[in-house]
Amino acid sequence: MAKVAIAVGAAVAGAVISVATGGLGLFAVGAWVPDIIAGASAGLAVGSVIGAAAFPGRNPVRYPLQDLQVSSSADGAPIPFGYNLVRFGGQIIWAIPLTFVSKEEESTGPSSGNSSSIYAYYATFAVAFGEGPGIIHKIYGDSKVIYKNNAVPGNAIPLGETPTWDASVNYDTDDMVVYMTPTSYGLEPLVYQARLPNIDKPPVGNSLYWELDSQYGAWFSSTTYQPGAMVDVNGQIYAAVSVSLGDYPPTSPALWQPLADYYAAPTIYPGDELQEPDPIIQGNEGVALTPAFRGLIYAVWEKLPLANFGNRIPNIRAEVEFTKTNNLL
Repeated sequence: MAKVAIAVGAAVAGAVISVATGGLGLFAVGAWVPDIIAGASAGLAVGSVIGAAAFPGRNPVRYPLQDLQVSSSADGAPIPFGYNLVRFGGQIIWAIPLTFVSKEEESTGPSSGNSSSIYAYYATFAVAFGEGPGIIHKIYGDSKVIYKNNAVPGNAIPLGETPTWDASVNYDTDDMVVYMTPTSYGLEPLVYQARLPNIDKPPVGNSLYWELDSQYGAWFSSTTYQPGAMVDVNGQIYAAVSVSLGDYPPTSPALWQPLADYYAAPTIYPGDELQEPDPIIQGNEGVALTPAFRGLIYAVWEKLPLANFGNRIPNIRAEVEFTKTNNLL
């Protein structure tokens, strides 16, 4: 605002000076209008220069990304460490080009008899999560849980048989249960996720503590499912590995897989000083060129299906429990 005021003031001054020096008479305004405009323009230019010098503008400051919830692959990134349980994004430290498989699918309906190619893409890569040693509780691909540590209590998520809600169980945030819910089709076993720790709070009627996990809908025989589609059948989550028509239920192993098999667990390295090089990386890079990454918590996936992530490597985040006791020394 100060710069604008100086410029306007200088423009007015330039106009007045042009009038004074030109001997403007009371009845000669029309003849001197060009001189007034020229004087105002000159004054505006001078005022703008003075205002810019007196009040220099601020250059926008652009900071690098600091959100630890976003995974990265930047060179030279620091190795994070933490205390107790922390959730943050990983650092992709190795990857090979995406691979794919194709399958011919016959069309149905009016174009029956024709076929088209269906492509499924996979990623093989390694992600580091911090200075070890540590224990990985869960790993998320974007917003989907793709790994859980079954040895960690209170870590129930639908990667296998989802437990039925039990009033005597103390549930933690993100735990998932099956609850028989009244719907327009009758009682259905729907999957709910805990929003807050709770006990003796049934999912229906307690939206403060539970939310319906609509990501896993019930299977319907009238629906055609694409690769990567997920359905709930009595608490068991299945993922389609190929185009599945309604007459092929999720129990058909050729077209469906339980989610625990669809998102196969990665190879986890706890970041101790005894861990050996990963054989998957060795098979691609060579034995002599593969470090053991000792002291680094990391995970290696081989052919992670990408159908639910836009055929790209998702944002990888993990809940890591750091077990090192001498970080303060």
